[in-house]
Amino acid sequence: MKRPERSTYSRRRHKRRVINKKRLLLSLFLALLGAELAFALFTSPMFAVRNIKVVGNQTVSDSQVLHALRVPNGTNIFRVDKDSALRDVRRNPVVQEVSIRRRLPSTLIVSVSERNALLILNSMGSLYEVDAFGIPFRLDEAVKPKLPVITCQVRKKIVLGRPIRDAAFDSAKECLLLAQTKKVFSGITITVDQKSDICLNIRDDYQVKLGQPEHLARKLDIAEQVIQQTPEFQERGAYIDVTCPEAPAYKLKE
Repeated sequence: MKRPERSTYSRRRHKRRVINKKRLLLSLFLALLGAELAFALFTSPMFAVRNIKVVGNQTVSDSQVLHALRVPNGTNIFRVDKDSALRDVRRNPVVQEVSIRRRLPSTLIVSVSERNALLILNSMGSLYEVDAFGIPFRLDEAVKPKLPVITCQVRKKIVLGRPIRDAAFDSAKECLLLAQTKKVFSGITITVDQKSDICLNIRDDYQVKLGQPEHLARKLDIAEQVIQQTPEFQERGAYIDVTCPEAPAYKLKE
């Protein structure tokens, strides 16, 4: 008696089963291979940290970074938790940005970017280096040359590494940034009194009395015009008063 042939559907079904078994075996093999490879990477002495290189730092020492990093030599390079390792480094107020990368087989490279001082803030006798974001990051014992100084009484406690939240300071900083765009003003120091009146001091030569922190750009434009259009003021100017921009005045030294 002749045996009936398999239907086309049955043959296709059988073929798919064979293919699926092969795929399953291949997947199991690859998973096992991956596990073996991961085990080797996470346990091999070849990938133990032997060197940590700090780059980009200028005033923060390598030892400060390494102490805050707390990654002992011998730690497996793939087991280093970057966020956890850098947490204490970021707490240093001088550090603006920091990152870490691996250089196989055994080196970590820590890239540090430090804050740059835009100005010195003199508040209640203490001197702070402050960056362009209004963040104080270092206490100084003396004013550093070539840095403009803002003298004002910040009412809230100043915390290194945190932005200064103070209206008087913000106005003085705005005034500084505007004044720095004008060539006639150099060697700038700014004082803000208890009434929030702003005075721009140009070296030891003369003052620009700005009054309340309103229309600062306009007031500085007027002061610039006075300097440029009054040759005698350039020689012996005492002050320019633009407290009322509609009626500016100036005084010459005797």
